[in-house]
Amino acid sequence: MSKHPHVQQEIKRELRNNEIISTTDLALDLPDKLIYVDYVMKEVLRMAPIIDCTIRTLLKDDEFNGVKVRKDKNHNPYTLGIFGSGHRACAGQDLARLELKTIVTQLMQYVTFVDRGEEKNSDGKLQGLMTAPKHIGVYIRFD
Repeated sequence: MSKHPHVQQEIKRELRNNEIISTTDLALDLPDKLIYVDYVMKEVLRMAPIIDCTIRTLLKDDEFNGVKVRKDKNHNPYTLGIFGSGHRACAGQDLARLELKTIVTQLMQYVTFVDRGEEKNSDGKLQGLMTAPKHIGVYIRFD
């Protein structure tokens, strides 16, 4: 978000419109009201997923421990999302999204992230089991 200050300002506007700037308690219905925060979170996870991808492919019909499994010829190409999809989707994805939305909401009430420039935020990502930036150059301004 430090690279796109207008996104932070839009989140802060959405928080003000829902009357939660400078409050410590979040209402139970708040996550459903924060549409723009939800859009930002989805875009961040799409552009920089924590785990690069999950691939589960059955190349031919087979049998494991007496259970027959069939090659899925009509697979959904979008099942490689960060939380998966269908019956193999992450069971904790709703909780993870709620926690992330709560963290973003709490942070945006009190801070603004400021980019330190291209020289501090260069060199791409480190890819292992999880994806992480090689360098993070962000200032935090307290509002």
